[in-house]
Amino acid sequence: MFCRLTRVATIHAGYPFRGKIIEKSDGCVHAVQMKQVERLHGIRWDDLVLTDLPGREPSRWLESGDVVFVARGMKNYAVVADNPPAKTVLSPHFFQIRLRKKPEMLPEFLTWQINQSPAQKYFAQSAEGSAVVGVRKGILEELEVICPPLLEQEKVMQAVHCWIEQQQVIQAMSDNHQKLMAGIASYVFNKNSGELQ
Repeated sequence: MFCRLTRVATIHAGYPFRGKIIEKSDGCVHAVQMKQVERLHGIRWDDLVLTDLPGREPSRWLESGDVVFVARGMKNYAVVADNPPAKTVLSPHFFQIRLRKKPEMLPEFLTWQINQSPAQKYFAQSAEGSAVVGVRKGILEELEVICPPLLEQEKVMQAVHCWIEQQQVIQAMSDNHQKLMAGIASYVFNKNSGELQ
């Protein structure tokens, strides 16, 4: 039931940009950078920059259903690429995970597994680097994942989606509460500002 990630997926590094990604309004390629990716909300497609590739085109573009793994930094997590724009590449901070043709695993289920504590502990123990910590491709390839029947994966993901919706509602309520408090504070201070001696 357990297997290495390479048995169910192929893994490719992000596009090898050298230095900063230069934004070009007339560029023909979308580039995904760290600032556009969030663990809970995924990739903010509207915030992607347009650019041109300094070298040859990649052998594969980002496709819907690919799993995007954040390989650099202290937080290594995954999100699913859901309907990316045409001609989209990842920056070198990411790995692009593509499940093999025969669907043994749902992209969402793989993403969920990568973000859970067993995989997170594995990455924390295996991370390398002194200035910039990161997870090497070989480490990611050796990750052990579980492959239950697809029906079981779907049931797990239904529960996960319910949890995500709850988190979004809680966050929205918290944001509204902060706005309410700021409004009350503004009202109280403005009303009484003339009374200061």
